[in-house]
Amino acid sequence: MLLLLILTSCIEDRNEKPYQEFDTNGILIAQTPLWSYNSYAGTGGSKITPEYYDGNIMLPGSDSLGRDVINALDIDTGEKVWSWDEGLIQGGSFNMYEYKISIKDNIWIFQHSRFFHALDVQSGETLWRKELDGALAMGVQILGDKYYTIFEFMENDTITHPTLIAGDILTGEYEKIVEIPLDQIQFFSFFYGVSAAPRVYKENGDVFSFMAFTGNVDLYTNQSLHHVMSYNVTQGEIHFDKTRVDPDTMNLPFSQRPVMYKEVMVINPSGKLYGIDKNTGKVLWKRDGFGDDGSGVFTYALYKDLILAVNNIGGTQRVMAMDPETGRTVWQDLGRGGSAESVHFLNDVLYFSSRGDGHVYAYDTHDGRLLWDLTPPSGGGRFFRGYGGFRVVPGEEDEKGKVIATTSKNTYCYEAER
Repeated sequence: MLLLLILTSCIEDRNEKPYQEFDTNGILIAQTPLWSYNSYAGTGGSKITPEYYDGNIMLPGSDSLGRDVINALDIDTGEKVWSWDEGLIQGGSFNMYEYKISIKDNIWIFQHSRFFHALDVQSGETLWRKELDGALAMGVQILGDKYYTIFEFMENDTITHPTLIAGDILTGEYEKIVEIPLDQIQFFSFFYGVSAAPRVYKENGDVFSFMAFTGNVDLYTNQSLHHVMSYNVTQGEIHFDKTRVDPDTMNLPFSQRPVMYKEVMVINPSGKLYGIDKNTGKVLWKRDGFGDDGSGVFTYALYKDLILAVNNIGGTQRVMAMDPETGRTVWQDLGRGGSAESVHFLNDVLYFSSRGDGHVYAYDTHDGRLLWDLTPPSGGGRFFRGYGGFRVVPGEEDEKGKVIATTSKNTYCYEAER
């Protein structure tokens, strides 16, 4: 059997097809990377979902001095274009799980806790930095010339107030829009509840923010109340007021930012999935029965007319496609894959790296066929989004795209399935 070559630069002959190995079912299990890069010259490193701009992939790592850095690499060669190390919080988690949502043109905004950074991804220069007076933000989203997030402002260093803010992407200056109306039932470790990142969208000329949040009832007995609300940012008024998602108290908070499809927002509180009317807050459908061990906590996203969901935690490995308007399962694969922290799509293929077994998985989005169960090169460690990210990048003209996957040692670039 041919040995996989761990290359330190791009294959010089771009017409040379990478070595591939398949199992007896035709599933790709090994492939020569187009290039690899030593992302972690030091130890540790911040968690930042990579971004892509104008031929460069920006991903986190650490340098030989032990500093957390962002490296911009040429997507074709793996050569470093620039490196940035101005003010990352060591080991911080910036914009986890999401991509494309906080970058516009050459401006990339990312945040950890109360620290915000805006970076010029062409030059690698800092545009602005801000430290807000509070606890943490819930994930930046850029829409138009504004960035939006929910930030937990602090009152007398004791109580957090989750508040929707909107800021200028060029300067970072922001304004408070509306505070999340949490029920003040149980005060627990600085907070009465928590909010997921908002889904901000524009419709009929107005900007709306759909928000999902959890209020404490009794965290010692795993009881919380889950609500949604919508705010018209343009008009400065409530679109629909705070609405209870489920009559029962539940435990786990919302797993991520709501996903929008036409008139439906798909949310995932406490191991259940709901379709919510984005204009009224009414529950359109509900999915449960995923188990009580967290197996119903998903990482999910919209691709074309499907919600593709992969379990994030729990003992049941599940990959499934759903109809966002009805919640109906279109296809699912149980017992393999799973444990994804971000999901990616390219040319009708779903890609993700599994925290469970450290493999990269690829599924056909139409019928759920498993295409990849890819292991890293020998001695390369385990694939894991938390080590420095995962990303797929489209190819040019008739070329296949590329898959960027990172282990605790290296970043690898692979030829995509399509």
